Amino acid sequence: MDESFTDSSRIVEHHRDSQMWEDLDLMAQITALPSPGPSEVPRSTYLGDSGFMPILRGKNSISLASPTSAVDFSELSLPPPYLQAGFLDTFVEYYFTWCPILDGHDGELTSLRSPLLTYALALAASNVRPPIIHHSSPIEYYRKAKTLFYSGGEKSPIAAISAIMLFYWWTSDPPSVFSIDSVWWWTGLAVRIGQEIGLHREIDSGADPCGDIGPGLRRRIWWTLFARERLTALSQGRPLLINLDDCSVSKPTVHDFPDPVDLRASIFVSWVAISEIGGHVAEVLTRRNGSHPFPTHLSDELIQWVGKTAAHVELDIGRAHTAMFKRDVHQLYLPYFAIISLLHMRKSSGSIPIAQPSAILAASCTARLFQDFMIRGSLRFLPHISAWYICIAILGLFHARQINTLARAVDEQLDVLKLALREMQKNSPTLEETLQRIAKLDEEGRSFNGESLEIATALTETEPVNWKRYFPFVSDQTSPVASILTSEPTNHSNDDFDITAGGESTMEQLFRFVDLQSTHTMLF
Repeated sequence: MDESFTDSSRIVEHHRDSQMWEDLDLMAQITALPSPGPSEVPRSTYLGDSGFMPILRGKNSISLASPTSAVDFSELSLPPPYLQAGFLDTFVEYYFTWCPILDGHDGELTSLRSPLLTYALALAASNVRPPIIHHSSPIEYYRKAKTLFYSGGEKSPIAAISAIMLFYWWTSDPPSVFSIDSVWWWTGLAVRIGQEIGLHREIDSGADPCGDIGPGLRRRIWWTLFARERLTALSQGRPLLINLDDCSVSKPTVHDFPDPVDLRASIFVSWVAISEIGGHVAEVLTRRNGSHPFPTHLSDELIQWVGKTAAHVELDIGRAHTAMFKRDVHQLYLPYFAIISLLHMRKSSGSIPIAQPSAILAASCTARLFQDFMIRGSLRFLPHISAWYICIAILGLFHARQINTLARAVDEQLDVLKLALREMQKNSPTLEETLQRIAKLDEEGRSFNGESLEIATALTETEPVNWKRYFPFVSDQTSPVASILTSEPTNHSNDDFDITAGGESTMEQLFRFVDLQSTHTMLF
């Protein structure tokens, strides 16, 4: 076994052992606190009728949990009110679009009533925009929130699920390592809680297991979970957790928000829709073996999505410089470009996958988005999965660099993407290994032994769709790469497309080429 790997494993194991004993000590302190009186928070669950459980359940549920599991909230050292107010402001500014689970002043009141939610909010906010004044570290907030959750101190299922949804902005282990601190773990747990309290079902007559939170908030919580679960499964090559056939809850609309004309409401609805398409793509890439016809129905879904979305959430990259920059709109299109790339890259005889024009232009657009982000400051507000979006784009551009006419323009955009990764690494130290692996692939690509390709030759391979329909917002000013590609004739065919060449899915190839699962400690 590689010695460096062994040494690293020992360090990680030692850190985990130390962390485990610290967490157990904190758990002992919390569970030893005096128990408060009975909670008035609804704790009933959703039960489907297939097992006749609704008939068997009585009016009053009895909990057999140990009374020592309750927590006296008055003895917890919560962040002071002024920090809580600042954390809520950060949530509203950076997170609400993608996690609309708190509503303004109501969110503030809920956080004050729930120490678990208060710590979770502090974790998420301090990780993206840490206060200058003295405050605890994000990991300290995480440890307290995690311990409170597992101690059973939070009796409100909505507060509990909202809190662990905020853990999305924190993870301490890569997807390749079993962990109960990963996004995959917490997302799965939140999905199960959501199903337990019936968020996946429309409310019928009778009491709502969630209490009186309103149907709009119920839907926003559930569909946030759904979107995350789909994108996490896509990026990590994992099975889908949610079966839509089990869900009767309506799809989200802007009318589920306090202000339906708020642009963030439209962005959220579009984000859920593109995440659903991502789930369909994940199923195709992970389940198929051998050659199959290209899934044109997925291309159609993407084209329909962009046509519908661009009409009311316009991506302004048609000019050389973005005049009307909207951070959330740029972020919305990142998974869209990644999904296009996954559909239009395939295995090659070397380490670098072959990228068709769709994937190359999607990668170029991704670089343009990150350039716009960096021009305007930090990348800290982006979710960790954004590093995966960067890596997918880099793979597409590595192939494009072998095309003579594109080489210089591609190198410029590769520099942008690698700089973005280095910036994200400042808040995610384990991305250093990802950067090293990207550098190794970069070196392999530059030492390519074959002759460079002329663009006419490189693009003669027909694409299974008219790829230009993916990019209604792109012009020859979007990027030098876009200028070259959009001037070339479009060739497309519906012939068989080897989406899983050699029995290995595109997703598996990508993970093998870059080993993303073992390097993206902070991505998911």
